[in-house]
Amino acid sequence: MIRALTFILTYFIISSCFNQSEDKHEIERKEITPDSIISETIQTKLRSQISEPFKVSNIDRLNFTSGGGHYGKQNELCDSLENDLFGIYYLIDENSSYNSGSPVGGTITVHINGKMTSWRSDDTTQTIWKIHLISDVISVWDSIKVGLTKNKIVKFGQVNNGLCIEKEGFDYLCDFGNFSAIYKFENDTLTELTVTRNCKNQQE
Repeated sequence: MIRALTFILTYFIISSCFNQSEDKHEIERKEITPDSIISETIQTKLRSQISEPFKVSNIDRLNFTSGGGHYGKQNELCDSLENDLFGIYYLIDENSSYNSGSPVGGTITVHINGKMTSWRSDDTTQTIWKIHLISDVISVWDSIKVGLTKNKIVKFGQVNNGLCIEKEGFDYLCDFGNFSAIYKFENDTLTELTVTRNCKNQQE
């Protein structure tokens, strides 16, 4: 009788431990199962393909001075370019006093095919690579410019499926797949904007 009771008690103890172990593994399996909704949302945002921030054909209509050079560091992580020749347009804004009183409201950096000597503002082979703005001298994406409120910038990112994060110190970053934007604010007002084209190999 005692042996029978001992056997029964031992069976229940082992069975209980086995069930607890199974329950624990089940909990662990549930914890590491990825959330398909969250994953799908992230993938959707990463597929954002926002249009060109500014039409290169409009450059020759702007008030600017230009310069050029060889900027290897600007594309050293990019293997999608045949050469690393870049030109810069300095956008004139008479109301801007940035850089020791110089009336420069921003710059447009373009990638150039061919030789620098043949580069012209109406060159159809140039590609906008980077836009840096410190005044409202131009808008990008037809509506985004220095002086807007942070609320409008956040809504723009949401509408265009941007993957946006808040960075310490008034910086707000958005990845749109083929372009990235860095916004700087003072008192919730956009004071500086940098839009950069992402390399093809970085988008994959």
